[in-house]
Amino acid sequence: TADVTERSAFFAEFNARLNGAFIRSFCGDLYGPVQGRQFDVICAHPPFVPATGQNMVYRDGGDTGEEVTRRIVEGLPAHLRTGGTCVILCVACDTEVKTFERRARDWLGEVRDDFDIVFGLEKILSVEEVIESIRKRGQQIGEEEARQLFARLRSHATRQFVYGALVIRRYSEPVIQEPLRIRLAPAGRAADFECLFAWRHHCRQPGFCEWLAKSRPRLAHPLELTVRHAVRDGQLVPVEFVFSIEGGFQAALRPDGWVVPLLARLEGTKSVQEVFEAARSADELPQGFTLDAFADLVGRMIERGFLEVALPR
Repeated sequence: TADVTERSAFFAEFNARLNGAFIRSFCGDLYGPVQGRQFDVICAHPPFVPATGQNMVYRDGGDTGEEVTRRIVEGLPAHLRTGGTCVILCVACDTEVKTFERRARDWLGEVRDDFDIVFGLEKILSVEEVIESIRKRGQQIGEEEARQLFARLRSHATRQFVYGALVIRRYSEPVIQEPLRIRLAPAGRAADFECLFAWRHHCRQPGFCEWLAKSRPRLAHPLELTVRHAVRDGQLVPVEFVFSIEGGFQAALRPDGWVVPLLARLEGTKSVQEVFEAARSADELPQGFTLDAFADLVGRMIERGFLEVALPR
């Protein structure tokens, strides 16, 4: 463990000894005390409050609150081993140009393709909400300082703030997927991220499309389907279908009505291709809807947790 102040470094070691854990506690600026070393796990909870005056090292994170978070990510190519994972619990910015997780990928520099990135989003805050929170927490900033802070954040193209867990894993082969944002549920655990990374890694393997067509996914146990009815031409008819799930992650999907019975047949005994062919033979599919399109939908639903499938060992 490392901290920039001696007092914090001391109490980290004190707490570890109090709990019977052996650690080495360093005092220094981020990776400074561990230059030349690499790790399997890097975990951080950096200060993330936009600075409003005299800097508080335990609290402030520069002009937008991201300075420390960015430096942690920038140091991963030098300090995170292949196969290793970095977890950062933080507040950061979505800009008018890119989401936080896409910006974090850029911070990794020339070796960004070695890393897979998932951001578990817990909360979204407007710029106004963040400034009001700073004022309420006793930082004694007046109206003029609040206006200046707002202008500064807008000058950095800040659209909104996001709070959650940024999880980054390093691989030996290129990662072709874009960074993923997923809604983190209160019950979310490290194991949920592990399953998600395992799926994304499997998607990059040779022959994945053929494997997916032959796979036998099933509807996830916590899945719910909500159907909204409305009167049309004097008849009460279903007009909206919503699949929702809340396990480690939260997700919702509003498919067209004809998709619902198709997905309902994925109960773990029939392959994706078999379900598709049966629906095509029964003339239940719209013109031009292909097996590849159905498999792509199934893959996205597996990623979001609506469907479950056993991966090859």
